[in-house]
Amino acid sequence: MMIGAHVLQVVLAIAIAPLLAGISNHIHARLLGREGPSIWQPGRDIWKLLHKQTIVPDNWPALRRAAPTAVFALSWIMAVLVPAFATDLFLLRGSNVFFLLALMAAIHLVLIRVAMEAGRHGEGLASWQPAVVRAFVLLVLAWLAVWAAGTSQLPGMAVQVMQGPASTWLALTLAALAMVLCVADQSLSASDLAAFDYSGRDLALIRMAAALRLTAYLSLFACAVVPFGIVTGPLTWPAIAVGTLVYLLKVVLLAVARPVADMAVARLWLLHHPAYLGAAAAVAAIAVIYLKAMWA
Repeated sequence: MMIGAHVLQVVLAIAIAPLLAGISNHIHARLLGREGPSIWQPGRDIWKLLHKQTIVPDNWPALRRAAPTAVFALSWIMAVLVPAFATDLFLLRGSNVFFLLALMAAIHLVLIRVAMEAGRHGEGLASWQPAVVRAFVLLVLAWLAVWAAGTSQLPGMAVQVMQGPASTWLALTLAALAMVLCVADQSLSASDLAAFDYSGRDLALIRMAAALRLTAYLSLFACAVVPFGIVTGPLTWPAIAVGTLVYLLKVVLLAVARPVADMAVARLWLLHHPAYLGAAAAVAAIAVIYLKAMWA
């Protein structure tokens, strides 16, 4: 049973990632007054690209050749390490909030470097300052979550969030962490590797990696803010089935809510300014410390 639960944790992320991306894209198009693509379109596109020829110029450096595979692997690990339907899995022993941030930083570094390798030095260098500010904000939020929970493991944090109102500041901190990660990834997609002359299997890996990162952020938000349904006790097949169904319901609803939230704050251009983001992180830190002191 434990082996089956681990296989489900690994396969579930990659199975639902294209669907969640399709739902999010479809709702976003509807909000803009367009019909929008089908929710199955990302999956169909990835499947077609996997069967197309990959063209790799001879003069490409090794990093540019390996980037799609590396980004896909790191994104898949991110999605697998976020608790989905259960907390007591051996795989989740590596589910450390700082390790997730390290994976995200590695993905950013690879993409920025590829932008520079592709001759887009302006895009690569221009991405450094916002990336550094976001990294600082993410580290502050991660430290606050660890301080509030007393552990850096995401399963332990999810269990604490379910314990009652005293963990409210932890849930809000983890939710903020998930939202900043999502914002950072949106800026990452603006200079996506798909624009750097990739094709075939490499382009499929890039699009799948983006869908997997979206799945990781939605899963993090689900286990932080609405952790109900996660199996914390003994793993039985009925409990796993219920936990999986509840998890799917939560991430689908979050995939619908994400473009709605994006449209709601689309005109708040200050949210995209690094200085505003840093100030917001400082205020959030003060608020969390105050709440922690009140509940102590």
